[in-house]
Amino acid sequence: MKRLLLIAICGISGAAAICCVIQPINSTILRVFTIASIFAFFVSSLLLAWQHKAVRLSLLAIPILFIVIVSLPGRSFDIDRLRQRYADSLHHYSNVPYVWGGEGKMGIDCSGLPRRALRDALIAEGLTTMNGRLIREAIRQWWFDASARALSEGYKGYMSPLFATKALRNTDLSSLKPGDVAITNSGIHCLVYFKGNTWIQADPNVGKVEDFDARNTESSWFDDPVHLYRWTWLQN
Repeated sequence: MKRLLLIAICGISGAAAICCVIQPINSTILRVFTIASIFAFFVSSLLLAWQHKAVRLSLLAIPILFIVIVSLPGRSFDIDRLRQRYADSLHHYSNVPYVWGGEGKMGIDCSGLPRRALRDALIAEGLTTMNGRLIREAIRQWWFDASARALSEGYKGYMSPLFATKALRNTDLSSLKPGDVAITNSGIHCLVYFKGNTWIQADPNVGKVEDFDARNTESSWFDDPVHLYRWTWLQN
């Protein structure tokens, strides 16, 4: 009976954890649920495999490896390389459906796009260079997630203000760098600069992530007053 209960817990928590990881949603409750599901899956799997030494040791190695990676020493990093990883990650989500609150390949929203892309870049660069500082920042930003409005209000110091403009369509973009974020004054939408006159956004009107030319598009977002920001971690 006990083993059947463990199997049930393992299966349910494992399925829940996979769903939360594959398609995260910007919600504190769901983040807590994700951690709880992973913990329940790990403990139930460990108890089920306790009699098998090789499996038991393999499972125990997972949290140890995680702690080692997160505890890696932090050091300086190449901002330009991190910015390039960020830009590449943004386009990794091209054509992903727009889903309010979404932060994954199955659905993502306007502010989820730059947040998730930056976290992906921080983790990739952190693992590649064995820089624990970047990995810890990715985890911090996952836990202390934020809406576009919160980012524009300086939440956790994630972004630094650049300048304001009445409409992106007629703005000189020469001072921008890939990954800079435009947030509407209303705080309901954001767009991410790529290069030239090109922006990438998860557009609720189009229903997916797509590139737009600021000078040659009918998208109304390019006519709204916005403030421009740069991720603090990408400040030169």
